[in-house]
Amino acid sequence: MASSNEDEAVQLLLSRIDAIEKSSWTTVANNNNKQQKKKQSNDEVNVNITPQMRCARRHVQNSLCYSSRWRLCPPDYYTLTLDERKVILGASCVSQLCKACLFEN
Repeated sequence: MASSNEDEAVQLLLSRIDAIEKSSWTTVANNNNKQQKKKQSNDEVNVNITPQMRCARRHVQNSLCYSSRWRLCPPDYYTLTLDERKVILGASCVSQLCKACLFEN
């Protein structure tokens, strides 16, 4: 059975990991908003990190992907025109837009 000191250490590590993940996603969100020019550069974005987001990010990291770019999209993303989506994703043309899916067995 683990001691209370070990339990506290584990909880501290988990809270630090959560803080790092949130910081990483918030950076992505703030960079995305700057590119869209919808927010001031000093505005913060509240990011709710879901288990699915964590799973997707860890999958890409564990697959030793050479590079990836994460974008947080607005809830109405799929109702936007392709030109509006292009701006959100930072693509230079609509033909660069593609879809990627991660499936879990």
